[in-house]
Amino acid sequence: MHTQRRGLAFSLYCLLGFLLGLVTAALGPSLGDLAARNHTSIASMGAVYTALFIGALLAQLVAGPLGDRRGRRLVLIGSLVLLAAGVAALCLSNSLSLALAAVVLAGLGHGAADLCILVLAAKAYPEKSVSALNILGLLFGAGAFAGPALVGLSQRLTGSAYPALWTAVAAVALAIPATLFALESDAPAKATGPAKAAEASAAAGGSGGRGALASPYIWILGLLLLVYVGAENGMGGWTAEYFKRTTGAAAPTAALVASGFWLALSAGRLVAAAAGTRLGPRSVLGLGIAVSIGGALLLALTAGHGPATVAAVALVGFGYASIYPTAFAMAAAAFPESPGAATSMVTVLGSAGGMLLPWVEGLVIQGLGAPAAGAFILALGAAMLVLFVLARRAENAQSRAA
Repeated sequence: MHTQRRGLAFSLYCLLGFLLGLVTAALGPSLGDLAARNHTSIASMGAVYTALFIGALLAQLVAGPLGDRRGRRLVLIGSLVLLAAGVAALCLSNSLSLALAAVVLAGLGHGAADLCILVLAAKAYPEKSVSALNILGLLFGAGAFAGPALVGLSQRLTGSAYPALWTAVAAVALAIPATLFALESDAPAKATGPAKAAEASAAAGGSGGRGALASPYIWILGLLLLVYVGAENGMGGWTAEYFKRTTGAAAPTAALVASGFWLALSAGRLVAAAAGTRLGPRSVLGLGIAVSIGGALLLALTAGHGPATVAAVALVGFGYASIYPTAFAMAAAAFPESPGAATSMVTVLGSAGGMLLPWVEGLVIQGLGAPAAGAFILALGAAMLVLFVLARRAENAQSRAA
């Protein structure tokens, strides 16, 4: 790809990463308004995260192979249509079942778009994939910072989160023509004879794909992302409610604390993108997990203390910054002949964590009280540390066997 064209395409990936972060993070501080409109409790409304990641998981199972066969440009455009339609349907829903169905639809678009832009960026910059993916993560974090801030502004000006959600719908819809302009068609040419047989074999999953599915290293990275995605979205989704319940703060103030989490995530990804040019992926990943555990420990020990909680939330966000992009890049690098199979595996497991763990955190807050959420986040950090150690051992064993 020509350098100028590659730069234009990467700018689009950054824009889309920003919008995906905005939509995801805007849901958390909107839960109260969504619950009121849909005639349900805020705890039940927390199931939107499960619905979002059900959709994302289903999309990621098929988006990789479909992109290989039909081209990722087409899949990306379709995913943006689904995302905009799903969030619009959520804004119009008036029952919990309709709201959850709308969020599943949005999740289909979200999951497919996320996988497409990550794979496209990794392919465009194979020699700098850790830095490129952390830059995309930075833009996701910037959007995730803007989401709660936009909701907080909307609540202050109108008393409702809905104007912010409609703004997100409009922004995603406008990104569709931008995608048509910035990306060239990448649909594979039709093959005949032996080439067609080889193409069919690749579509069904070649030896590289089977190797990725059988690799303990890939499975451990996938489990690490399962825990991480659940922890990140639990922090992003429940921080506002946690802060309100433990400190008595007003909803707009609590929304700003949630924005602080995403702002710290963005700052951490800026640092991780720079570190990726100097440190190896394992070092970047290990440092991120260690910092996040320190933040989680502070969060668990300072429930109810406003300034300390703000600092803890920011420290967790800063530590979380490098985990997803770096683990994704490590999975792609481990199987350069079949990066789609390897990255699909880890993203599907990540979506499973996003589907399950924020819901579990909501049950913890509801059943044990908001302060217990700090201990929950700390336990997830410890699990990531164990999986990181196991991943290092599995990577070494895979290198020796190669």
